Amino acid sequence: MLGVAVTAIVLVACRDDENGRGTDEFCAQVTEHQAALFRGPAEQTRQAYEDLVELYRDIGELAPLAIEEEWTAMAELWETALEEADEQEVLRRSYTSERDAVAVVDWVEENCSVTVPLATVPPLVAPPGTEAAAADG
Repeated sequence: MLGVAVTAIVLVACRDDENGRGTDEFCAQVTEHQAALFRGPAEQTRQAYEDLVELYRDIGELAPLAIEEEWTAMAELWETALEEADEQEVLRRSYTSERDAVAVVDWVEENCSVTVPLATVPPLVAPPGTEAAAADG
């Protein structure tokens, strides 16, 4: 009887949830884009960071409910780095989302078999209209 209950729990955990979100599709996207997601964009331009935030949001739409909230927090952290001119605000947001980052890393490693470097403080990206943003191009 216990074996049946465990099997049922495993099957429920692996199937799509009520929103059509499944681990397989989410993990496929995380695996495909893991370098950008967990190390930042290859190019250090404003557009590259905007694309990264969009990628986080797009993959977040696939996130299983078990990790959805934490994944969203990571997307918001990158978005803060993109939009916030105050480095202290980016650091504050980084520290407050550290548990979310650890949860994402643990969940992705366990469910997607992807080893993720944990970096919870994204670089500050200058907002549009500032000198640094203009230099980014």
